[in-house]
Amino acid sequence: GKANAIGLVYPLDSTYLGDPRFLEVIEGVTDRFNQMQIDVFLASAGKGDELETYQRMIRDRRVDGLIVARTRLQDARINFLQEAKFPFVSYGRTADPTGFAWFDFDNALGTQLAVERLVAFGHRRIAYVHAPLDLTFAWQRHQGFVGALARAGLPVEPELVREAGFERRKAYAVMGGILKL
Repeated sequence: GKANAIGLVYPLDSTYLGDPRFLEVIEGVTDRFNQMQIDVFLASAGKGDELETYQRMIRDRRVDGLIVARTRLQDARINFLQEAKFPFVSYGRTADPTGFAWFDFDNALGTQLAVERLVAFGHRRIAYVHAPLDLTFAWQRHQGFVGALARAGLPVEPELVREAGFERRKAYAVMGGILKL
């Protein structure tokens, strides 16, 4: 590398920085790269101009590689980086996770296990509050939820499945609405 730096571009949204998993990942990445005397640059981007931020980071040679976070099922950032032949790894997958390096959790299994546990306790009406389903992790978790209910012979009740995004106030309001049911 020439810049001795790795970049991570995140959309400018205060809710992301309140996510403890995000901070744990940044801490782990930073610790590891510090051992190799490589800096980790965190770049903020507006929701509509993430791709432009990636283009500037590459064009201006600010980093030697990138970490792509909050992957989407169809992700223009990953397509761009593949076409540019620029080194990257994604924190999350896309609908087709072949042809690039990624690390992720088994989101579907995690949700499936949660539903199975609730069913084992005798619960039959299970609510699900989720992030936008164009984000891969959210879609995978949703699939785990729906699949686990089907295997338990329980219906998906649309009024109990709601998107809340990442805003705490919205999630609080959504949960309040579900509890009123």
